[in-house]
Amino acid sequence: MGGEYGHLTLDERRRMFLLRESRQPEGLIATTLGRHKSTISREPRRNIFREEGGAWQGYFPVTADKFARDRRQRPGKLTTRADLRDHVIDRLQTGWLPKQFAGPLRQSEANGPDRECPETIYRFVYGGDGRERELYRPSLYAASLRRSHALHRPDHDNRHRTSPLTRGRSSVVHRTSGVSATSMGA
Repeated sequence: MGGEYGHLTLDERRRMFLLRESRQPEGLIATTLGRHKSTISREPRRNIFREEGGAWQGYFPVTADKFARDRRQRPGKLTTRADLRDHVIDRLQTGWLPKQFAGPLRQSEANGPDRECPETIYRFVYGGDGRERELYRPSLYAASLRRSHALHRPDHDNRHRTSPLTRGRSSVVHRTSGVSATSMGA
């Protein structure tokens, strides 16, 4: 538990299956595998096998591993949708930055407005398809990211900012006892 997150391996799924079959509590299974209890409880729900006829149903480690692997390898929208991909490539080749045209990309008759976030577009650009099409331009994107991060960073520390009304005056906390006694009407 703790440390870096990693996907469950087939070996861990097999061990978890055997422990669940022997009716061990989830906490003990989690401790044995070195995983969080929520991972152990979520795994069978996400990767349950259901046969269409209903004869076979349950958690099977090899099938669960295949389901999890298939989810991780699901292609993105820009890989599967040619119209969106062509629109993104056209914008990138004409010098637009992903954050300038991300969001509503194009009105599609069947699906309504399509949306992409800049991170999805950057993932496409940095991935195999983007590099093959030579969309990756490190100097342009790096400068854009530097400017983007600079916008989120304050110019100066706000804790030391003073109001024009109190500038040059001492705080009540820093006044001497005699001054605060006279100001209180003592």
